[in-house]
Amino acid sequence: MMPMRFKDSFWCADFTSTVGYDVLVARLTDGRKMCKDVEDLIKSRANLEDRYGKDLINLARKAGGNTELNALRKSFDTMKQQLEWLGSAHMQLASSLRDEARKLEEFREKQREQRKKVESAMDKLHKQRATLHKKTLDAKRGYDQRCRDADEAESATHSKSVACATPRQQEKMKAKGLQMREAALEADRQYQQLVDSLEALRRDWESEHVNACESFEQQEFQRVNVLRNSLWIHTNQLSRQCVQDDEIYEGVRNVLEQCDLQAEIDYFVQLKQTGSDRPAPIVYENYYMKIRDNSILALDTCGQGTPNAKRRNSPIAMNSPKEKHKSALHKEHVVYSSITDISGRCEPDVQAHRVLYTFAGQEPGTLSVVEGDQVLVLSGGADAGWVMAEKCGQRGHVPASYLQAI
Repeated sequence: MMPMRFKDSFWCADFTSTVGYDVLVARLTDGRKMCKDVEDLIKSRANLEDRYGKDLINLARKAGGNTELNALRKSFDTMKQQLEWLGSAHMQLASSLRDEARKLEEFREKQREQRKKVESAMDKLHKQRATLHKKTLDAKRGYDQRCRDADEAESATHSKSVACATPRQQEKMKAKGLQMREAALEADRQYQQLVDSLEALRRDWESEHVNACESFEQQEFQRVNVLRNSLWIHTNQLSRQCVQDDEIYEGVRNVLEQCDLQAEIDYFVQLKQTGSDRPAPIVYENYYMKIRDNSILALDTCGQGTPNAKRRNSPIAMNSPKEKHKSALHKEHVVYSSITDISGRCEPDVQAHRVLYTFAGQEPGTLSVVEGDQVLVLSGGADAGWVMAEKCGQRGHVPASYLQAI
């Protein structure tokens, strides 16, 4: 069986989520508390070496260590049980026990400093990621809106009402169309820059997350090893003082021998792992490619079975000079002609809509959509409450109030 690793087991598909990192930080916090529990146990035992019986039993019951897992937890629980049986202890052990506690304290502080450096870098990246992700989403919404505004302004300059306008009004309309198109291009540039920046930050964060996982895993290995050795040494110190109690401590040693470092890590990963799927790369979505894909889908859905559609798509018709001229015009103006074809060739009950609000379909037969998506409404209406919609070849019901006709 391949050993389990932190860097392969604590991811989340949600780009902005920190659930895997939070689980690891919580684990290290619990581990530090466990070190403190063991450290306090040894210090207290050093102070209690001149006492017997009842005080020693009270120490075992208050020792703590409830945050540990698996074999190490079992070893520590066994140790507390044995302490209740020890009715005598010796003053000679106090000095050696304090030395061991001091080592644990130094180890705990060293790990705390190491963890602070990693957490500081990760917290900084998390803040940058959240801020840049929000800016990118805002830029995308602004980019989409600028493109729609530019399309509407340019369409207005080619409408029939322009012929009735004065030359000055026509110039104003053209100037407005150019201004809106320049604004759309600027929004597109800003959006692409933010997408590139966010993708670069995602790669930096992913690399830093891998480094953090490796650092945390190494600290866990060291912590389990140090605690196991510390408990082992403490057990040997006590058994040397009292030969008659050696059989009691032998039981503790037998349990500690079952504490395997990799087994401890595997147990924790199996119990607390959050997933191995990493967030997908950030990709640029072109506004006009989305409109063209929806237009082609609408044409295939709505015009496939009509005689006129078959005639228009027949080889004879496509080879005629008139059809070749239409094909050339279609290639030159693919965006605007595709929108016009939808309105002219679709049946009344099939219409492109824009998603106003994000809807997560939880029930069978529903379709999950995201704010800003474009879908085709196949049936139903606002009065029905739900409509049958299609997106990317998938169909399902969506609340009618979440959609707006385009």
